[in-house]
Amino acid sequence: MQLARNANYQDIVATVGAVAIHAIVLLFLLLNLNITTSASRPERAEIEPIPAEVVDEVAIREELERLAAEERRRQREETERQARLARAEREARVAEERRQAEIRRQQQEEARREAAEEARQRVAEEDAKRQAIAEEARQRAAAEAKREAAEEARQRAVETRRQAEVEAKREAAEAVRRQAELEAKRETAEAAKRQATEQAKREAAEEARRQAAVEAKREAATEVRRQAAIEAKREAAIEAKREAAEEARQ
Repeated sequence: MQLARNANYQDIVATVGAVAIHAIVLLFLLLNLNITTSASRPERAEIEPIPAEVVDEVAIREELERLAAEERRRQREETERQARLARAEREARVAEERRQAEIRRQQQEEARREAAEEARQRVAEEDAKRQAIAEEARQRAAAEAKREAAEEARQRAVETRRQAEVEAKREAAEAVRRQAELEAKRETAEAAKRQATEQAKREAAEEARRQAAVEAKREAATEVRRQAAIEAKREAAIEAKREAAEEARQ
């Protein structure tokens, strides 16, 4: 644009200079015409030369024709120069548009790369969370198993002590051995039945916890897949809108 303004300014200066030169030449020719006319008047009585007006008019006409031809040539050259300037400006504009398009393409590519990186990081974070949850569940299960094992050991110790006390009482009360033996058998059977019932309850509770943990893991995995599918659809819709907008601009 600055180049075009400088060229226009130079054209104006050149045009004004050419007009001024033409005006000076025309004024000079007119002065010559007046001087020649004044000097030739006393001699008309003797001879009849070619009138100076005719000579000067021919010279003026030839000069004007030459100036007109020169002006046409200059205008033709000016037109060609303006055409070259316009062509150069168009080429510069096309180059700038291409450069801007390349910048936009690079920006879009960078945005897509960043979006992909963010998606990858989100997936990695979700995977880390899932692994942390699974590890926490495993640790809780291990702690629960240890607690239950300790509880069973304690109960066995209690039962061992109780049976020892019963045996001691049985040995101390030999007189009532049979009655004590029957009572001990009854108590032993009752204790076994109670232990079996408690064991069945514990196993049922453990199985229920295990099933709940498995179901929770399955639901978590299903939710992760569903969220990933929703995210993929959303990104595909955004990409489709962007491409449609890009095609509309083109």
